[in-house]
Amino acid sequence: MRVQPRITVDFPDDWEFREQITILAAANPMGEVQANVLASSEPVDPGLESEGYARSMEKRLEEEFPAYREIELEEMDVFGGRSGWMRRFEWAPEPDRAVTQIQIYYAEGGRGYTATATAESEDFGEYQAELVSVLSSMSLDRAPAPTEQA
Repeated sequence: MRVQPRITVDFPDDWEFREQITILAAANPMGEVQANVLASSEPVDPGLESEGYARSMEKRLEEEFPAYREIELEEMDVFGGRSGWMRRFEWAPEPDRAVTQIQIYYAEGGRGYTATATAESEDFGEYQAELVSVLSSMSLDRAPAPTEQA
């Protein structure tokens, strides 16, 4: 299945535009979602490139995620063949619970794009192929966002 969000909005000049897409794995018999992918965009400095965006996200992760541990960071094609970065890392939201995530990053034209694939570390191997497939399928519309009205 393929989806392309269709929401548009007008907003005041002094506001900022952020967007997010959430994709959830089917829930287990207990109703718990075991894996998900979140994709988002946010305004960034217009001169910021993908590598700088990926590096700036590392600082956020270190500050916000308990027991953050980077596993790998590498340059790769993301969001439909654009030159970006991928980071795999682990962190512990609770002392006895670890989460593994893969994030991809791309920056262009004052927008930073991030997609994060997440699963419990003990279950990550079970979901890894599907998570990577979802990340690999993501692309950006060629139209810049947001657009100014004439």
